[in-house]
Amino acid sequence: MGGKAPNSRHPVVRSSMGFSGEVAMSGRIRWMTAAMAGIAVAAGAQSPEAGWHADIDVGRIANTGLDIREAGLFRLADGSLVARVRCGAAPSPENLRILLDIDEPTNGMAGTGADLMVEGDVLFRYPRFAKGWEWNEVSGVSSVASEFGTRSVLLPAAAAAPRIRWAVETLDRDWKTVDRIPTQGMIESRLERLPEMSPVAGPPAPGVTITAAPPLAARFAALSEASWAEDAAARTLSVALPGGVMAPLRFEIRPVGAAAGAMTPATAWRDGERVKWTGTNAGLAWTLLAVPGAAGDLWVAAEFRGSRETAFDFAATVGLPAWAWKAADGSRAGAPLDTRAWRGAAMGASSPIGEACSQALWPFAAAASPSGTVALVADPDEPRPYFFEAAAQPPALTMVHPLAVTPMTTRFPGRACVAFLVRGAPPSADPLRSVAAYWQGLLSPGAASPAVPLQWIEAGADAAAARGLVGGPVAAEALRSGESSAVAEAWRFVRLRPWWCEMPVPRGVKADGAEALRMLRFHAAAGGPLAWYAQSAILGASREAGDTILTGVARGPGGPALRVAVSADPDFLTTPGAPWNRATLEWAYAMQYHDSPGVAAYLFDGFDGLGGLDYNRATLAASDRATAHAAGSKAPGVPRALDAVEFLDAFRRALGPGRQVIALADPFEDHALFAPYADLTVFTDPVRSADGGARARRYRLLAGSRPCVRVLTGDFEWMDPSAMRAALAESLLYGFIPSPGRDAAGRSYWAQPAWVARDAAALRTYVPLARRLAAAGWRADGAAFAEAEGIDVESFGTGDLRIAAVRNSGAASREIDVVWRDAGVPVHVVQPLTGACDYLEPAGGVIRSRLRLAPGEVAVLDLVPAQAVEAELSFLDGWNAAAGEGEAAAANLRALHKDMEAGVGAWVSCASPLIRGSRNTVAVRILNRGTAPLVVAEARLTGAGGAAALLAEPRILGAGEAAGFTGELTDVLPGATPWVTLSWRLQRGDREWVSTRRLRAAFVPPVEVTPARAAPVPAGGVAEIEIALRNHSRQRQVLDLVWDGDFPGDRIQTVLEPEEAKTMALPVAGAPGRSGRVEVRVSSGDRELHRSDVRLRFPEAP
Repeated sequence: MGGKAPNSRHPVVRSSMGFSGEVAMSGRIRWMTAAMAGIAVAAGAQSPEAGWHADIDVGRIANTGLDIREAGLFRLADGSLVARVRCGAAPSPENLRILLDIDEPTNGMAGTGADLMVEGDVLFRYPRFAKGWEWNEVSGVSSVASEFGTRSVLLPAAAAAPRIRWAVETLDRDWKTVDRIPTQGMIESRLERLPEMSPVAGPPAPGVTITAAPPLAARFAALSEASWAEDAAARTLSVALPGGVMAPLRFEIRPVGAAAGAMTPATAWRDGERVKWTGTNAGLAWTLLAVPGAAGDLWVAAEFRGSRETAFDFAATVGLPAWAWKAADGSRAGAPLDTRAWRGAAMGASSPIGEACSQALWPFAAAASPSGTVALVADPDEPRPYFFEAAAQPPALTMVHPLAVTPMTTRFPGRACVAFLVRGAPPSADPLRSVAAYWQGLLSPGAASPAVPLQWIEAGADAAAARGLVGGPVAAEALRSGESSAVAEAWRFVRLRPWWCEMPVPRGVKADGAEALRMLRFHAAAGGPLAWYAQSAILGASREAGDTILTGVARGPGGPALRVAVSADPDFLTTPGAPWNRATLEWAYAMQYHDSPGVAAYLFDGFDGLGGLDYNRATLAASDRATAHAAGSKAPGVPRALDAVEFLDAFRRALGPGRQVIALADPFEDHALFAPYADLTVFTDPVRSADGGARARRYRLLAGSRPCVRVLTGDFEWMDPSAMRAALAESLLYGFIPSPGRDAAGRSYWAQPAWVARDAAALRTYVPLARRLAAAGWRADGAAFAEAEGIDVESFGTGDLRIAAVRNSGAASREIDVVWRDAGVPVHVVQPLTGACDYLEPAGGVIRSRLRLAPGEVAVLDLVPAQAVEAELSFLDGWNAAAGEGEAAAANLRALHKDMEAGVGAWVSCASPLIRGSRNTVAVRILNRGTAPLVVAEARLTGAGGAAALLAEPRILGAGEAAGFTGELTDVLPGATPWVTLSWRLQRGDREWVSTRRLRAAFVPPVEVTPARAAPVPAGGVAEIEIALRNHSRQRQVLDLVWDGDFPGDRIQTVLEPEEAKTMALPVAGAPGRSGRVEVRVSSGDRELHRSDVRLRFPEAP
């Protein structure tokens, strides 16, 4: 910004040498005599080391924020300069100007010699050979307001010259000087004589202690105590598999930089079923305990002792029998049993712990075969980093724990402990889910599941690191219940981020480790909202192997911010000057709201940076758990997730009985260590997921039955309503509470009325259903299932509330049976999304419900026994679905229940989907369950467009007799409404009544085309337009697709087989930075089926 003038009405200092002249003041003229000017210069010359310089003008200015009382320059420990200004009230940055002369007075701006100037939050430099008021913008600056009306400004590194001449001014809204130190001229200071700013005084010691559960290292000695007797036969270990087969266990130590060695026990001991081994490998003395569990599993714990620093991997391997093994990696078919199965994006995180890109995302690994399943499972009570390996010939499954023994740990020097479980189980159709159910049973029980909000909306801005001081205003946000922006109730929470210190970076300033440390020192000394957090960060900042502070850059709507990772271990060492570590600081902050009305939860954020190791020696000393090593490194470090685990554990315990909810935001990005601590899990997910739903499934399995909020992200402005509807439907499948969050520009979905109005119908329909599923609780054991490939089934609820969510993941329509286990009584099966309702009786202890699903369709089925009918009706009556689905389902359930009480069974089936212009059959079957004859008559379909008879003559049914009749439902019958009524008249003796069923009459064309939409545009210059095609008919369809417009287009032809669905990707090339529209047309022969416009925006070149 060459030649930029910060303002054009700056007062003129008329002489640079005689120090005489005038300065325009706000509404008045202040004169300064030559004698007074001499006093000012003398003060600066005689005491260049003095910090504060008082304003010699005894007059006062009405606007106290512009009335300078004193100002000064100070040094930080690294030599950085800080300018401090104290006014009657803290001055705003835009009212402050600082002039700096860092070379010779004859250079720089005439009159002052200033080379640099800070005005507002911007640093300017005076160009060489410039004249008048002409400055170049260089960058932004950091400033902070603290107590006593003081504002501190971190000056650029270039300002730290041996000799500095400076002046400070306050400005009014017309950019005129109101007050100035010195009144004229400049004060001269020497850098080496400036006082050093020390950290601001901390608060008094908190007087509170938060303690975590004792780690395995503290419990191992007690656990290993028993009535041991030497037993040579106990030198082998194995786990039982189905059929009486025993799978042997082998252990080895792999020292970094040395050969691996098998852990062969020097001595073996036994106490009943418990086994203990002791031995020595690679200079490490080790003890291994093996304790069988009630569920047929085996708990294994190991302790390693060494007198010198040693980095090694502890590997436990299960030798598998020669069965047909596959890795249960989450895919339908599984994967070959080799190490690659746990290196993919769905199973392994990119973490340097132990082995590059190998940190496991899952807390277990399972090998599955038709004969049985073997799983290695992390112990949730002893969190550690781990990864998995496997081999095909001979088959084997291995769990590896990277460890390091070091004398630097304070509590357990020279020791490392680890624990895990081995499990053999019968074969399973979904072994990963089976092991997840077992693992969920291992988690320590927390508080009861919290009340689930209907809708999650962040009412406030995203939480920033610069919160109020402890004792200041709450950084509260809200969970809102209701449609759009209406607030029926508030579910408030406090957002905490104890593992970050986040500092906004001025524009133009390089965001790196050096700047992070400079800013930390500045905030720690200047006071203000970040002072104590910065002091804690300086002490507890996570460090890389080279002892440099670990930093990251967060980019948001407010610009970039420097993030410094901070230890939140409750046992972290402190200093007398900073007696509060990050854990106690956050605890004190949270306790302000412990009894606040309406504050129901603490939301912990910042888990996304807790992968990897921390090499801070103070963190290493304070850690309660064993250290680890990075890939190929002998240096010990503390896994950064461990102090977070210790803090969450301590925090939960300190809250005590009846505690508030602990919610975790995106906790499973690098591992599953935090699963035991989440009463409520919140995770972000794109509206259009690129991983096929693998991440959503992982969050569901790791969150277990506890509620989970899925915050949707995407380009909401240009999003087609069908995309949002599909995302909400997918949330139903897993019982997630869906909530649109923010787009890439940081705009809140809920702050844009047009976006909410566009999706209001889908939100009204799906969100209450999702809330009900979340409240019922997801079931890992899968009480309902489908006997068909490509069908996903999830189960929710127990007892009288049992719900299944079903999705067709294939590319063609499917007719399937949903099977419910352990169903001993007749039930009503209600489909809320279609209004369909059936009465089914168990056969062989199971209920079978017939269901037809289009590709990608999600259905919800409620299993309602007689005693739960009223509860089901209560939900349906209160569900204000957009198309009246709740009203229709309630009417059908009431009619069905009334018929059953009268001894009449009625089953209705309707063609699905209803195809426009085709024959769509409706079939009814009536069963007389009573002893007296039953007359059935006047069966008809009625809609806004007319009526159609189904039964020409009355039917008389004897006891136990059944009769059926059919009719056709055309697209004329419903008119403009989405429903038709099916009715028939019944008579038994002198009792006569009309039974009705409401049928969803949503007709589709033979070929359905979803409006085209743009996929996320890459930086490479080639975008894709996606258009979904679905053939509902039983005939083969040949379609032509043409696209053109502001960008070059093309033409292709595709074939849709009967009942097939596919998504076509149409490529479009464009120049970087260009935007425009493309029209897409779909036709069959000479008949145009669809036409839509898509807007494309190509990103700027990097």
